[in-house]
Amino acid sequence: RIKPNKGKILLVSLDAPKHSGRCISGVSGPLILDEFKQKCDFIDGLNEKVLTNFKIRAYQKAIWNTRLMYSDKYGEDTIAITKTLHQDYSQSKLIICSYPQTTFSEAMYSGAPTILLYIEQYWETSPDFDSLILELKKAGIIYSDPGEAATHVNNICNNPMEWWNKKETIRARNMFFDMCVKVSSDPVVEWS
Repeated sequence: RIKPNKGKILLVSLDAPKHSGRCISGVSGPLILDEFKQKCDFIDGLNEKVLTNFKIRAYQKAIWNTRLMYSDKYGEDTIAITKTLHQDYSQSKLIICSYPQTTFSEAMYSGAPTILLYIEQYWETSPDFDSLILELKKAGIIYSDPGEAATHVNNICNNPMEWWNKKETIRARNMFFDMCVKVSSDPVVEWS
């Protein structure tokens, strides 16, 4: 685990197949271009202090090749080059995820301050999660507006742990873990 407030600010990007092969919730096909634009709008709103330690973990050799798209737009130095996502997480003082799936859960579980910036209308969720999503938004963990997310990151970049350890943020995190990431000392018995 890294020392609080030391390390990079990491954006975990998304890539998707060129065509939808099945009906899914989330980004597929050319909607990835909307996803890329949202993230670029976010990055363009970040201040110089944030950009000094900012890295993008983008898929290499993926269909849309968002890695090359980010590299062309922001320079090769902005691309994270660590071998594994978990290495990136352990070297990050703030993680920004692009989609509400396992990557976001793992980032939340890592203990590093985490934000989800996504295009909400592309990700259908069960109404059972409406109260959780509302709490995560109130705590500043979930954003769909790239400008609001950039303002938040600019405001907390000096000390993300201060925000991460606020009572409201901890309450939202605990609600997330209770509803989405059950951690058990004996998961086999719990599942059976």
